[in-house]
Amino acid sequence: MASDDVSIQATREQILYVLRAVESAKQHSTDKTQAFIK
Repeated sequence: MASDDVSIQATREQILYVLRAVESAKQHSTDKTQAFIK
């Protein structure tokens, strides 16, 4: 049971990390696009 909790916690952290990475990637891409348009 404890090992299941640990794996679930790790998975949740991985998901949060991926979402954060995607958000920062979107931020960078929009910045580049705006700079390119200017």
